[in-house]
Amino acid sequence: MQNDLDAIDAKYEALKKENEEAITQKITKAQKQLKDKIYQDISSLQAQEFSLSSITDENLYFRVGNYSGSIGKEGWNYTLSVKIGGKTVYTDTGLLTYKEITGKDVPDVPRYSDKDYSKKKALYDEYLDAVDSYDSFFRLNVPYVEAAVSYTVSADKPRYPSRYNINIKKLTFTVITNSSIIKNINADKNAKYQYTPSVSVDWTDDGGASIADIKDSSGDASDTSEASGNGDSNAKTSSNNTDKDTKTSSSSDSSTAGGRNSFSFLIVPGNINFYSSANDDTCYTTFGYNLFLGLSDHIFIGGTLEMDPISMLGYFLDFAIASLFDTTVIYIDDGDSYANMHLTLTAALGFNINLTKNLRLSVIGEAGIINSKLGAGIGGTVEFYGRAFGVYGGYSYTITSGSSQFHKFSLGVEFVF
Repeated sequence: MQNDLDAIDAKYEALKKENEEAITQKITKAQKQLKDKIYQDISSLQAQEFSLSSITDENLYFRVGNYSGSIGKEGWNYTLSVKIGGKTVYTDTGLLTYKEITGKDVPDVPRYSDKDYSKKKALYDEYLDAVDSYDSFFRLNVPYVEAAVSYTVSADKPRYPSRYNINIKKLTFTVITNSSIIKNINADKNAKYQYTPSVSVDWTDDGGASIADIKDSSGDASDTSEASGNGDSNAKTSSNNTDKDTKTSSSSDSSTAGGRNSFSFLIVPGNINFYSSANDDTCYTTFGYNLFLGLSDHIFIGGTLEMDPISMLGYFLDFAIASLFDTTVIYIDDGDSYANMHLTLTAALGFNINLTKNLRLSVIGEAGIINSKLGAGIGGTVEFYGRAFGVYGGYSYTITSGSSQFHKFSLGVEFVF
């Protein structure tokens, strides 16, 4: 009896395993097909250039104001803005000059002493009548001038899911009546568009590569179809395909996360540092803060403020007492106060690289005041971080004036942004 039951159990266990393997294979195949489609759509989206027209697209707002007769700036001020998904991502203001609109120079104001006064006055009256006519056109929003914007769209860094870079490439202004281009502006301006709700899905393959590796891009391209306005139908088709498929693309889970942007906690000291002299048996401890801002995916700058815990606590208590009792704390300088503080205030330049999606290695050089003396140091940190918070450990070798040398060991908690 028991043998029969064991045989039945074994049979169904084998069937269960077989079904699980079949399902896994089907899911893996479907994921690969979807990933390939996402790859193609994102590549297609980023390879295109889109355009908007103030005549046909409601996503491009263009208005021309009243005439300005300021000498050297005779013309009409305009306002232009670009919307994507109902959000304004770019605004520009400028001047369309009288000569650009009419093709004529602004005549000089006639004087009675001029020999050809009558001719000059007639020419100036013609100029004033033209200004009144164009003012009327623009005041009634008659589309006498068409504004056009060309731009490209690319997904932002993987750590910012569903955020897109909008690069405004060129602004073009055309007179409708004769189709003549009166002004071209090579804007080359960058704007951000955040699709909400943002979507973050890991589609990495066995080798750790992800869709986010395409030009540092990932996320949800749902609203990029709107960025193309009512223009080219092929652009709309590609963007709509991306709307359906990129909701499953990778973002901040990529192993190629962006540059280092972090600071240690501001309410309490975010890091503790232990200094050990390389010259003698001297050692001391400091608490402090640091701030790092990424200039690119791998280069960052920042600064550090440290002092010994007793001095730091004393200054906080003095400040609290002064605030509470509305009084002033007077410090008596005994000549060694700064040395006793072990004050460190440095500027830093660093290079970072992501070893995995949550593990980052940084090399940092710093210079400034170290242990209340001029000094410099170089070292590195290993940082484990998530979306908002991180922890790190580090080592650096510092030299101060007077040839004092220290080994510095650090531990810290930081806010990542």
